[in-house]
Amino acid sequence: MKRLALRGALTAKFGDEAIKVIDAFGIDAIKTRELVNVLGALEARGRVLVIAPGRDEKLELSARNLPTVEILLADSLNVVDLLKADLVLIEQPALARMEEVYS
Repeated sequence: MKRLALRGALTAKFGDEAIKVIDAFGIDAIKTRELVNVLGALEARGRVLVIAPGRDEKLELSARNLPTVEILLADSLNVVDLLKADLVLIEQPALARMEEVYS
């Protein structure tokens, strides 16, 4: 049932064009400003959900001061966070992990 709900939420976001797949964030240092610049270049506005393939300390620490950005691991997705997000950014390696866990 959980997989079906996740699939439905992802399909709805995809239909609204609220999902973007990126190669990687490529953050070199733990700096919130650097993450803000990357999100600005991606035209990420509103509540942003970032789906990462695994723990990324630089990304997590850079995002902790941004109240509208949330980082989730690909294997711990939930419907509530998906539905609350205005934009879902998925790192390319996270797609394989999502497929492995939820298919």
